[in-house]
Amino acid sequence: MNDTRIPIIIVTGFLGSGKTTFINNLLGSIENKKIAIIENEFAELGIDANLINKKEGSNVFELNNGCVCCTMNGELEGVFGNLAKEKENWDYVILETTGVADPSPIINSIISNPLVEEFFRLDSMYTIVDSKHVLEQIRRDFEAKKQIVFANTILVNKVDLIEKQQLEKVRETLVSLNPEADIKETRFSNIEIENLFEKHDFEKFKINDIEKSFQFFSFGTPSTTSPMITNKHLSDIYSFGISFKEEISLPKFDFFIRSLVQARGEDLYRIKGIVNIKDSNQPIIFQGVHETIDWMPGPPWEENQVKESKIVFIGKNLEKEFIENYIKDLINVQE
Repeated sequence: MNDTRIPIIIVTGFLGSGKTTFINNLLGSIENKKIAIIENEFAELGIDANLINKKEGSNVFELNNGCVCCTMNGELEGVFGNLAKEKENWDYVILETTGVADPSPIINSIISNPLVEEFFRLDSMYTIVDSKHVLEQIRRDFEAKKQIVFANTILVNKVDLIEKQQLEKVRETLVSLNPEADIKETRFSNIEIENLFEKHDFEKFKINDIEKSFQFFSFGTPSTTSPMITNKHLSDIYSFGISFKEEISLPKFDFFIRSLVQARGEDLYRIKGIVNIKDSNQPIIFQGVHETIDWMPGPPWEENQVKESKIVFIGKNLEKEFIENYIKDLINVQE
């Protein structure tokens, strides 16, 4: 079915990374589109909205009651409510967070709010990083690290200000934090605009993207729940994948998801996967942010397709071996 909801693009990045410049570049490159820009200011006196180069068809909505991720006081929902009343006036929504925002509650508030999801869909999240200062920022500030972990696309900005060796170290660190992200190098927050607004990064049916995620992980014998190389990220954030070919019943899978979220939801930053469900000709495809897990049946397995479950985890203090064994025990338990 054609999804007619208005796409939301989140733009985040630590202080001084170049978020507003990035948005201005977008607005200067897009024609014949009506764009609502939601500007979040940490201070009560907002100035960022004045820095946006508004064009015909665009408008800026300010949130000045503090960081969106901290307040969640209904102001953001109110803005979306007002936009929904005039939904025919908008083609896209850009939400720029403060430089100190933790993006996960923002994502959660969008994908878990029925009033928002009725008229809008979360399309993608861009994180802008200052290549000269990002290594120090993620060492010092956990918010900077989480902005990178949740990104679908990372723009490494100001690459003209650093040496090649430092840039390689920056890329290596970003990949270790978020191996799935599309990493692009930029100067003055300039990138190719084509397809920027229709990436569908939060679409549940992107099986190919789930498959792509697994290129970053090394698996053992694929016929069983196999141990894998786990990437350790800066001592507290991990990404790893689990695969298994055994079928698992829908009630068991539901129990696994509910138990994992209940026990580790706060530390489970992102999860997505495709699961081979017992007695079904179609898999379950799902993704989630923290405690919010969204899943539904995927398209039928193709005739010669290998029916293999694959799940990607990104989070903090997650025990890969424990999760693997937990799934294996569920599979082996008699119905």
